[in-house]
Amino acid sequence: MQENITFTCFPIQSAEARLRYEEGIIATLHEAGDFRPGDLWRGRYSPVQAIRTSGLWLVQGLDGTPLSAGEFQEIAALCGSIPAKTADSPANASHQPAVKKEVSANKQPGVHEVAAYLKSKIETAGKSGEKSITLRSGEIHKELHLNSRMPTVCNAMYQLMKSGDMVIERPPKGRGSSLVITYQT
Repeated sequence: MQENITFTCFPIQSAEARLRYEEGIIATLHEAGDFRPGDLWRGRYSPVQAIRTSGLWLVQGLDGTPLSAGEFQEIAALCGSIPAKTADSPANASHQPAVKKEVSANKQPGVHEVAAYLKSKIETAGKSGEKSITLRSGEIHKELHLNSRMPTVCNAMYQLMKSGDMVIERPPKGRGSSLVITYQT
């Protein structure tokens, strides 16, 4: 294993940027035509179809937003491969929710960007004195002008749940436009 695998660590200052890069790398690999499991890959025996077919030992992030050219360049620069040329990459980004930037550029956000958007809604409700806020996945999907990203919205909603939060309505398969969750602020 030591002869065939190398690792590179690179610094990312904010948690939001780390999560974005993680999701972007996973989604990029998943969408790459030349990244598929080999015949000897043990994941082919997983009971989870997405693991069997993706070549990755996970399912979260597969439907995320792949790395942009600028993000890829930033990672390469952080790893010492090329000089950095972008100033608006996640490692240098402000702490504003990334969803608005992604949506305005007609890109579909991943679960971490949607979660950041939802978290800001929950925090805003708390700052305005509300004890809780009830969110519906279909409404969030519309607010963000998303196209066929309901599983991403639902995954983000489930990820944000803490003790005391409550699922009010759950679609039959758990992910759909009728998911309603009340979050404590």
